[in-house]
Amino acid sequence: MTTDERPADAQLWLRRQTAGETHPFADLGVTFLEPGGTPSQLLDTSYLTDDDRANPDVMANVRAIEETAALVTWVAVEPQRAVGYWRGPASIPLDRAPLAQLDDEGQLRLTGAVSVTEFYAAELEELLVDDDVLLEEHGLLDEDGDLDDDALRAWILRTLREAGYEGAEPRSIYDWKRPEVDVDPEDFHEQRYRDRG
Repeated sequence: MTTDERPADAQLWLRRQTAGETHPFADLGVTFLEPGGTPSQLLDTSYLTDDDRANPDVMANVRAIEETAALVTWVAVEPQRAVGYWRGPASIPLDRAPLAQLDDEGQLRLTGAVSVTEFYAAELEELLVDDDVLLEEHGLLDEDGDLDDDALRAWILRTLREAGYEGAEPRSIYDWKRPEVDVDPEDFHEQRYRDRG
């Protein structure tokens, strides 16, 4: 693995962002990371107190989070979450690596989405459904001012297709299945936490 490996969709959105163009997930606060980038704000430990640093349990957890996060090819970050491809200790090839998300509590979980675009398209759909201002900005309201479900699904599908998605319909998050991997990031974190020596 080289640090500049990127799935094609992540490359597309990063190119747009770098060129100063908008990408479809800007409303979510998504920033696409440069190759080799990390979600540094989620891995920052400057908030730890001297008491925290003297606590072996706290420091074992910090090390476990860092060691687990190091096995991910990170592609995007938001204020309270980051998304990347779980390579695991076996360095799963990127084209087979499952998508994972890291939250602001240091929890790294597999998502079931097949790409960063699919993941954020589902997140965006959820956001848009509850935000009339954004729906109007994106032209997704019908003549009565209500959500136009067909227009929303077509917009999401266009976004997915632009990134190379070939399905007839976007997959619902309810269709996502937890990927099977030899070593799950949650299990890896737990193992590293217990191996304090």
